Amino acid sequence: MKYQPLDKKKNEIRVLRFLDVPGPVFREGLIQCCIENVSLDCSATYLGLSKNHSQPGTFRYPWGDFEALSYTWSQEGDIREILINGNRREVSKNLEGALRALRELKETHSGMRYWVDSLCIDQGNIWERNEQVKRMREIYSKARAVIVWLGQEEGTDRNAVQTMRHLCRNPCVEEPLWLPGNLQLEGWYALCAFMQKPYWNRSWIIQEL
Repeated sequence: MKYQPLDKKKNEIRVLRFLDVPGPVFREGLIQCCIENVSLDCSATYLGLSKNHSQPGTFRYPWGDFEALSYTWSQEGDIREILINGNRREVSKNLEGALRALRELKETHSGMRYWVDSLCIDQGNIWERNEQVKRMREIYSKARAVIVWLGQEEGTDRNAVQTMRHLCRNPCVEEPLWLPGNLQLEGWYALCAFMQKPYWNRSWIIQEL
């Protein structure tokens, strides 16, 4: 796939836009999207975080808005295909799963774009790749939100999330290891398994989040 060069004078990045709206026919079909060059120098309107998520159709830039994806570059051999600008592109199973999840979001239905490093950077252009890596902190900080993809849901994930919610809502307790009866020991096991996911081993998440 041929990328349109980025214009440094306009502070451009590339963003991904989904072309196929989810529905009964397309949900399991090939993901179709396009890559667009957009400028971050356009006047951005500030949005508070709560308003940000309650009104997904509210965008900061004249061209719309973007959110950044934080995920694991899977090393597994299971490869999937997507369509970008009408061209077939191979991606990892993990990334394809993330794209399917993004496609279902209400923000996507409202026209949200997404920055995905492996797709929005010309990986075959070493000079561009090096330049964009230097900008990653800026790109993630200017994104309306950072979406973390931990992979497909596993058996104990819901229990782990319940445990984290309980701990966040009860930060000061006399017995820090105590959990409600419906969580108890299983909750700690689930939380440990959750934190063993490959995503948390990435040093890049320090600047992405």
